[in-house]
Amino acid sequence: MLNLTKTKIYRGSTLFLTGLLLAFSSFFLSGCLEGDSNVDELGQEALEAYNKQLAIDTLAIKQHLADNSITNAKSTKSGVFYVEQNVGTGVQAQAGHVVKTDYKLLNLAGDVLDTSYGKTPYQFQITGRTGPGNPILGYQIATTLLKVGGKSTFYLPSGLAYGTTGSPPKIAPNTILIFEIELLEAR
Repeated sequence: MLNLTKTKIYRGSTLFLTGLLLAFSSFFLSGCLEGDSNVDELGQEALEAYNKQLAIDTLAIKQHLADNSITNAKSTKSGVFYVEQNVGTGVQAQAGHVVKTDYKLLNLAGDVLDTSYGKTPYQFQITGRTGPGNPILGYQIATTLLKVGGKSTFYLPSGLAYGTTGSPPKIAPNTILIFEIELLEAR
């Protein structure tokens, strides 16, 4: 099963990362970076790179939809496109809910990369965070667009998926993902 969490912590590095986090935290808390233009520039460069990739991904998603005669797709402000197959009649998933989903993950070429069908449904809490135990942000956003019993196909821009790192070997950097998600439970 493909790991839906966006984490790359290697064995033996937890202590190092904890120390690094503490060092950066105390550096920021002491105000040493206040007004530092280098930090501002780095943040601005990262935002510009994200927006540039989002524009590229959006064009590719729109082209894919057009090439496949999909005319009923909706989009969110975050850049997620989706097509509802079944609206569902249960509770709407929202932040804080523990949800259970079935999914099929594909790339734009239509290759199936992973699925929970025929396996245990994927259960997680919608937190808006990524990392251990949390799915990628786009999956969480997609889930909040569903009601229990609902099923939709979601087109996630790479920045809401695995971004510039990808998830080797199946997912290359800056890969747009397609998730078919069915919301089984939300509580």
